[in-house]
Amino acid sequence: MSSQWRDWPVSVGGPRPAAATDRTIIDTPHGPVRFLHTIEFEPDAAGTIIHYRFAAPDTEEERELGKDIAPAYGDTLRSRIPGLIEQLDDELAARLADPEPQLGGRRAGGIPS
Repeated sequence: MSSQWRDWPVSVGGPRPAAATDRTIIDTPHGPVRFLHTIEFEPDAAGTIIHYRFAAPDTEEERELGKDIAPAYGDTLRSRIPGLIEQLDDELAARLADPEPQLGGRRAGGIPS
């Protein structure tokens, strides 16, 4: 399976949760299946809800192949959730341990100090 990141739109505090959209190509014995999927991180009172959203493949042939691989692909994604949560927890801990430095003020004339 190969994967190429298409974009990383992030919305913090807005109406949409933070999200990552990925263009995925899964090789099968009958040819590749290409589709987009988005992972959304929705804040919740108990933590974060992770949504996986999938767009149907563009061609009829890929849609038929997709039906064959969907159960195994779903199992693969579910099996990787604990690792994803661990990575998110590690990233949060690193950010909390080393916050971004504060920017300096401005001197006369608007020049950064």
